[in-house]
Amino acid sequence: MRISCQTYCLSVALTLLTRSSVASACLCDHMPTLDEAIESSAVIFEGTAERIDASSREPGTEFVAEEDGVTASSRWLRTVLRVNRVWKGDPASEVWVESRVEQSCDYRFRSRQDYLVFIGSGRYLSVCSLTRPIGEAQELLRALSQRDRELASTRRQYVTQTESDAYRSRGLRAPDFHVGAMSGTAGVVLNEGGEPRSPALHDAPEVLARRLKDDDANSKIAAALTLADIGAVRYEKQIAELLTDERREVQDGAAWALARLRPRPEYMAAIARLLDHSSLKARGDAALVLGKLRATRYAPTIANFLQGTDADLKIAAVEALGHMGLREYAGVIAEQLTEARTTASMDFKSHWMLHVAMRGLAQLNVPDTAPAIAPLLSHELPEIRCQAAKTLGQLKAADYEADLTRLLADHADIEGIGMVGDCAKRALAEMGSSDFFAWLGTLWDKRR
Repeated sequence: MRISCQTYCLSVALTLLTRSSVASACLCDHMPTLDEAIESSAVIFEGTAERIDASSREPGTEFVAEEDGVTASSRWLRTVLRVNRVWKGDPASEVWVESRVEQSCDYRFRSRQDYLVFIGSGRYLSVCSLTRPIGEAQELLRALSQRDRELASTRRQYVTQTESDAYRSRGLRAPDFHVGAMSGTAGVVLNEGGEPRSPALHDAPEVLARRLKDDDANSKIAAALTLADIGAVRYEKQIAELLTDERREVQDGAAWALARLRPRPEYMAAIARLLDHSSLKARGDAALVLGKLRATRYAPTIANFLQGTDADLKIAAVEALGHMGLREYAGVIAEQLTEARTTASMDFKSHWMLHVAMRGLAQLNVPDTAPAIAPLLSHELPEIRCQAAKTLGQLKAADYEADLTRLLADHADIEGIGMVGDCAKRALAEMGSSDFFAWLGTLWDKRR
């Protein structure tokens, strides 16, 4: 049976533009496997959406619920979930998650419905995660049941994890302090068969909480990060108290731990005080944490870091502003991109600034910044050419369709991603490019 080019092209395009059951309004780069979701999630649980509050305020500022509930002016939703069964982590009996009304990729809950919920880092849950209604999660629940013993074992391993491992496991920069392993098993009690007694899994966070009061800085940091990794939100206040420790590395560790726990506004203010720290690294880490928490009230202070000369601090500021989603900062990020692109010595930090700035511009979604990105389609590094293509696709920068079409022939390989041409292919598909469909037609003709 012959299939028309139009049918074939449409099928391929739909495959590229959709992932699983994710709505077409949100294009997911990657839908995680269960293994990836377990690895990246601090908390996995079954819960009921008890209440959905709405706010008309700017997302990331102080949340103030409106008395009228969800209305046409609502910009920010907060869902309170009652925890029914825990698969991973140590959540409180109620957990709240947030979504932005204007962001199609943020997960939206329905009141009184039951869900399987995966919570990792970041303030907002994404539709590009395995979170879904219980009725659609039966296969996942069966797989989790088969791995329940393994999940329990993972929780035990958190207790003895070193502080540097805790950073690396979350893709964060480790603070520059001496690494020392935590000793002991933190009170985990094994039965004769070598399996943990059930109460031991609940005792471990309490033991870690006591270590927050140790004199040793490494022990404090390890305990704070591990409590955050297992989602122990009940210890948020004790972790926040570490922000007043006189040692910079302890303050950094506490800030990153709070980032995982999505702290209340008063704790964000405590983190923000680190923006004035004497250590440039502490300032950068505070900016990154506040960026990930979308604490937009601190954006002007963070933007001022771009006036300095420290490369690491400027990269942190650009990344933070991108996470905050404030479009008025697209211009200053584009300026940093241009400065890094035209610098005489393209060292690692300049290359990293290009990556971070392009990702930030994609997050802000301001098409007028495309001219600053387009020259990077011919950059010497394939990773940067790929990121440039991806960003132009996300910006729907139709003026550069011809450039992206030429990039389809770029076969430079990037480990873990594929060829640069694949990046261009996805970008054109995201644009709905006529050139892309013509290219697919040419492929089809060759196949016949």
